[in-house]
Amino acid sequence: MKNGLTGPDWFESNKDEIIRLYEEVFAYNVGAGHPETLQLKQGKLLYTIINTLSQYEKQHKNGKKIEKRKFIAYSTQDWILQALLNGLGAEKKALGTTIPNFNSLIIFELVENKKKYSVKVLYKDGLKDTAMDISDAVRNCEATPCPIEKFIECCDDYKIADPKTICGAPR
Repeated sequence: MKNGLTGPDWFESNKDEIIRLYEEVFAYNVGAGHPETLQLKQGKLLYTIINTLSQYEKQHKNGKKIEKRKFIAYSTQDWILQALLNGLGAEKKALGTTIPNFNSLIIFELVENKKKYSVKVLYKDGLKDTAMDISDAVRNCEATPCPIEKFIECCDDYKIADPKTICGAPR
């Protein structure tokens, strides 16, 4: 186990299968592979991140000072991280077949180089010392960093401005 403790004999002899089944159920619960469920789980967060980066790019491109903070942090749970990685299409590169560890994080960085804007997406596993660049695994992105035009269009089926529209809830 990750905490260094051993479990009872029945667990230890079946540990690999138990962990595999747990990770499979976890992925199902976050909506892996199901765009509408992913919209409900992480769509508003993804929408907010993409729109914020797009607004910052436009402000900077027009010679304006970015009006809001240059650093924004969202705190969330492991299942939202996994749902967000699924929405981005980068879950396999970031996680393989496992789930996010405690204290894992995703970093979105707006980069400007020679008046061209792009986005770097990094995944930091909570058990590792360094972050991994997963930009090229994001839907529609083949390069790292990902050109912002491609990043903004990466996940139209996975982001949503108002999740209530999916389930028909009153606004």
